[in-house]
Amino acid sequence: MINAPTQWNTSVGRCWVLTFVVSIVFCGAASPPAQAEDPRVLTCVVFGDSTTAPRIVNGKPLDVYASILEKRLAGEGVIPRVLNLGVPGNTTADARHRIAGDVLSQQTNIVILQFGIDDAAISVRKEPPSGSSRIDVADYENNLRAIIGKLKAIEIEIVLMTPNPVRSASTLRNRHANPLHHPDNPDGMSTRLKGYAEAVRRIAASEKLPLVDVYSAFQDYPKTHGKPVDELLLDGIHPNSKGHELIADLIMERLNAGLR
Repeated sequence: MINAPTQWNTSVGRCWVLTFVVSIVFCGAASPPAQAEDPRVLTCVVFGDSTTAPRIVNGKPLDVYASILEKRLAGEGVIPRVLNLGVPGNTTADARHRIAGDVLSQQTNIVILQFGIDDAAISVRKEPPSGSSRIDVADYENNLRAIIGKLKAIEIEIVLMTPNPVRSASTLRNRHANPLHHPDNPDGMSTRLKGYAEAVRRIAASEKLPLVDVYSAFQDYPKTHGKPVDELLLDGIHPNSKGHELIADLIMERLNAGLR
């Protein structure tokens, strides 16, 4: 369980929820810093790729899961501050290079960690054409474990998240044309990715870390909501507003459970 600075109790019948501080950096603008001595403050970093990063859709900021968490936690009597450190195109190799400057340099209590889509992807424009993922699954697992080791060494709490599944939308079939992506199969681009999601589950179990299984939740969406997975995605890869709401729901459930 996270050693939060404090906890608070909501109305009767509701769960204890961990205090959580969120500092949103969105398109270069940051929320005013909270007073460091405030006992309600707990700083969180969301560390990932383009599915985590801020995004503009039709000229307007998309409400990504980090900003949704800020809004939900603001109503719980805490000072929400979430630092969004998602970088488009990043693999776990990139994450290892930037963790010291971007994450360890922050006074961070908790890191929500989600990578995988860019690791599993095939570099279709590479000459000669690549037949392998950018980061193979064994190196992906080693990279995640190295990142986790650095965070644990300075007692930062960690939440692991599986990547969301990828669908072969028409835009992706045109941009990422490669037989290894199985373009005729709607789930073809997740053929490799599912192994990366399984690696995250394996790491969470062996490292005894809380897991938010985004991959499974998205794949189960047709059963749980009677609608296709495509309804959660903008372009076959990036979550849309519904997708980010679902991810925020999953994170809040984990926080409400005390990260046990």
